[in-house]
Amino acid sequence: MSEAFIQTTSTKYPQKTAVIDGPRRITYEQLAASIGSFANELTAAGVTEGESIALVLPNCAEFVIGFYSTLHIGAVVLALNPLLKHNEINYYLADAQARVILTTKLYMGMCREIVAAAGRSIEIIALDGVLEGSRAAASERAAPAAADPHRPALFQYSSGSTGRPKKVMRTYGNLCAEGDNFTATVGMTHDDVILCLVPLFHAHGLGNCLLAATMVGATLVILEQPMDGNAVVDMPFIARCARVFELIEIERVSVLPGVPYVFSALSSAQVGFEPALGSLRLCFSAGNFLTRDVFDAFLDRFGIAIKQLYGCTEAGSVTINLEDDPSLAASVGLPIRNVELHICDEQKNRLAPDAIGEIAFKSPMLTSGYVGLEDINRDMFRDGFFFTGDLGRLDEAGRLTITGRKKIFIDVGGRKVDPLEIEDVLLTHPRVKEAVVVGIKAPYGGEFAKAVAVLDGECTQTELLQYCKDRLADFKVPRMIEFRNEIPKSPLGKILRKNLVDDSAVAEVEALGSTLSQHMRSTSSREQRLSLAKQCVRQQIARISGLDVAQIGLSNALSDFGLDSARAIELQMSLENLMGAGLSATMVWQYPDLDSLSGYLVDIVDAQTAGADPAAVPDRAAAPPAARPSAIQAIDDLSDDAIEALLRSQVDGILQPQNTTNAHTIPGLNEGDSAGIDRLAQLSDEDVTDLLLKEFARLSRTGQPEA
Repeated sequence: MSEAFIQTTSTKYPQKTAVIDGPRRITYEQLAASIGSFANELTAAGVTEGESIALVLPNCAEFVIGFYSTLHIGAVVLALNPLLKHNEINYYLADAQARVILTTKLYMGMCREIVAAAGRSIEIIALDGVLEGSRAAASERAAPAAADPHRPALFQYSSGSTGRPKKVMRTYGNLCAEGDNFTATVGMTHDDVILCLVPLFHAHGLGNCLLAATMVGATLVILEQPMDGNAVVDMPFIARCARVFELIEIERVSVLPGVPYVFSALSSAQVGFEPALGSLRLCFSAGNFLTRDVFDAFLDRFGIAIKQLYGCTEAGSVTINLEDDPSLAASVGLPIRNVELHICDEQKNRLAPDAIGEIAFKSPMLTSGYVGLEDINRDMFRDGFFFTGDLGRLDEAGRLTITGRKKIFIDVGGRKVDPLEIEDVLLTHPRVKEAVVVGIKAPYGGEFAKAVAVLDGECTQTELLQYCKDRLADFKVPRMIEFRNEIPKSPLGKILRKNLVDDSAVAEVEALGSTLSQHMRSTSSREQRLSLAKQCVRQQIARISGLDVAQIGLSNALSDFGLDSARAIELQMSLENLMGAGLSATMVWQYPDLDSLSGYLVDIVDAQTAGADPAAVPDRAAAPPAARPSAIQAIDDLSDDAIEALLRSQVDGILQPQNTTNAHTIPGLNEGDSAGIDRLAQLSDEDVTDLLLKEFARLSRTGQPEA
């Protein structure tokens, strides 16, 4: 069935760019060849139809090849978040009985540790260099498995009522129907360019980016991972907004799927140039409620109305709001093609328009049920309808508005965290008798997880937080734990979660924020201001990291305290609130220890006191602006036609092997990279000219060559 996405598309648009991943531009013909070639490797490794293959990969071209190679041989994809902890990945590998792990060299060490702990044989295959396999002879490429719409194709996991996720199995037919119906609803064609800012291992990224693009022959642009040598840099999204704007402009992106956090960050990002988003025709948000303030901020800055999409792991996209009327922004719109949607009461009877009830729908994209959970299936899957647990209402026109959720999620830096999963971990601790996790609104926006525990014996907050850190992905770990004698419950025993939401921590931070700047300004001694700043930074790091203040050493690097990207941006926003001034989005990298970060805050206060713009405080670790090369200055004086003519005249010279010293002028080719020159030589003159024009455009703006 992979031919429904790739083989047919590659036949219709062989030279169309399928995937752009950093410097790599892969045509549909090359993609199909790579998939067929690697599918042969999987078959040679002994993988058979129906077996599960785990993809432990970030967003990258290798994910696309691994995904479709797995479908090509009739195996089942298990796409996993590589940021999960070892025990979390191990659970999914065991539950899905994964036969093989596909990854890259960057994650090979982690995968080996996971397999060693699993206690069973799982083959690990690194996909590095798989694109070179596209040059294999056609006879070496595996034939696709026989088309069967009922064959299992994908395992994903939906949050479970016990804290353990429920396994969702979707078929080849489900995936083909999703790609076909979604693209038809939004009018997507091979002329579209989709920028993927959401994880491909998630239903939103998989269905609305990967499946959609390959179904119609559109181009999928991947926001490449930030690297430091051979290591991935865990950088908050807001620090990558400049690159996002650059990709939209250079690649002429027309479709931008995202989540509310992404659109909020783009709306507020200060990148040093005016973003050009004129190519965008459709921006849509899914994964969580899109608040009116985020909608308005994006519309005010860019003149683009974000559309809301409603979907789920069990079926992919369900509805989308394609209306132009801003007054309808709160709606998630009409059902996509071939979706039938009702609002039902507690007895699962259909309600009239404008009545609030449970959302139920059926579609050809919908799974038949959760694997091995018949009791739950009997309640949630009836007569072909899936009862979602979400609450909403339909207006007379059939537009859906979400009014609430039976499932309670916490929005941590744009990631949905299921509190039941955290509770499940806490309850395995021998000293925890009861545990409940709730979301607390942070003073800078967003939420963090707070746990409330009833103990059976002595235990400290630090001990429990470390216990969670050892078992949960960092973004799932609670920021604080409160101990109580009992959990508040109703007469029927229902946990009263709203009684556990205590905003005292937020109030404390806000109160501190109202006095910190004043205290720092009240002393003329820089040493005293520095001391206050250090005290403040230590308190915030301790709160965010779940450590005691005494553990925050003055000489430690900030990275020693577990500041991943989500926590780094939490620290930045918290300090912004305290200082009453905007701070650098990359300050954790620019000021990597407590001393330098505290000095930066004092510089901000000094600038405020002097009446200067705090934004003028230099980024200590930022490279000084490079002088614009004279060649670029000369090109500024030429017309576009003259530039193109000049570049065409230089193409032959650039492609000669003896000119490898000029390779750094082409994005993604390192100086002396003869293999890169060979790859470049396979491109047409038009492709090379296009690359060079884009590089010159970027150089004209930044004055620096691509790293």
